[in-house]
Amino acid sequence: MTTKNSINEMLADNSKPSTLVFITTYKCTASCKNCCFGCTPKQPLGVDSRKQLALIDSVAMEFPSVKIAVFTGGECFLLGKSLDKLISHAKNKGLLTRCVTNGFWARTPEIATKRIRELQTAGLTEINFSAGFAHQEFVPSESVLNGAISAAKSGMLAIVSVENSTAGAKGGEALSKHPLMVQFRKEYPEKSGLISVLDTVWVGNGSFGDNGRSRHRPCDNILDSLVIMPDLKLKSCCGLSVNSIPEMNMGSVSPINIRAKHAEQFDDFLKIWIKVDGPESIIEYVKGKCPGIDTPKFSHPCQACKFLYSTPAIKSYIREHFQEKVADVLFRFSAVKEVTGRVNSLIGYGA
Repeated sequence: MTTKNSINEMLADNSKPSTLVFITTYKCTASCKNCCFGCTPKQPLGVDSRKQLALIDSVAMEFPSVKIAVFTGGECFLLGKSLDKLISHAKNKGLLTRCVTNGFWARTPEIATKRIRELQTAGLTEINFSAGFAHQEFVPSESVLNGAISAAKSGMLAIVSVENSTAGAKGGEALSKHPLMVQFRKEYPEKSGLISVLDTVWVGNGSFGDNGRSRHRPCDNILDSLVIMPDLKLKSCCGLSVNSIPEMNMGSVSPINIRAKHAEQFDDFLKIWIKVDGPESIIEYVKGKCPGIDTPKFSHPCQACKFLYSTPAIKSYIREHFQEKVADVLFRFSAVKEVTGRVNSLIGYGA
C-alpha cells in the first residue's frame, strides 16, 4: 500500500531543488516604502552563520541537484566578513554563488573593486543589484554602477534589476545610458556583455497594482528552491509575496530535518498546481466556475499568488473541487520534471 509519506517523497524526488537561497537578514540600509519583506535599518541583523554553514553542509549532502547558493536580504553585505565565509564554504562544497545587494557599499570605484576582489577570492561567481525608483532614494545609481562595473571588469557576471513603478516602464534603459556605463562600454568592449540591465516592476507589500500585465505562465520559483529565512524557517518559494502567505511557511529547518521538510511541501496540491500552471491561470480557471469573483489587475505573478491564497472564495472552491484537476496536474508536473531532468543532465546542470 502506498502511504501519504511515500507519495510526498516520490513527488519530492520528482522535483529536486536546484537552488539554495538564504534570506540572510531583514536588516537593510534602505527603507523602501512597502518593502515586501519589511526590511529597514531598524531590523536586527539576526544572523547565526554557524547554523547557516551547517545547513550548507546538509544541503550539499542531501540534495546533489542543488548547484548554486544565493545570499540575499535585506542587505547581505551588512554581514561583513561572515558573508565571505558563507560564500567560501558554499564554494568548497562545489556550489556556484550569487549575492543580491542594493550596492550601498560601492561608494567609489576603488571601494567597489576592493570588495569585489575579496568576494571573488572567497568564491563569488555572480552578483545582482536591486535598483530603480524605490531604491534610488537611498542608494545613488552611481554606487550601483560602480559595483556592477567593478564586477564585470573582474570577469564576474553582474545583473542590475531596475524596478519601475508601472509595468512597461523602461528605467533600465535610462540606467544603461548613464555616463559610467557609456565609458565602461567604450573602454572595455570585450567585457560589456558581463553586465545585464533588466527592467522589472516594483512589488511592495501593499495593494495590488492597477497597471496590470497579466501573464499566464507556470511559476519557475515555487518548490524549486530551498529558501531559508533569517529565523531559519523554510519557505516553499523565494517570491516577493512569500511572507504574506502563511501556507508558504514550512517551519523551522535544521540539518537533521531539511529533507523531510522539503518533502512536506508536497502535501499542498495548490503549490504543485501553481508550479504547473501559475497563479493567474488558476484564478482564471476558478473564475470560470465562479463568475462572481472579482479580480484586480496584477503587475507581477507574485501579486496573483498572494491574491490566490488570500481570497476565501477561491480557496474554498479549490478545497472542494481540487480532485477535478489532480490527475491532469500531477501528470503534467511529472512530465515537465522528467524532461527538465534529462535536459539538465545533458548540459551538466542538476542531477
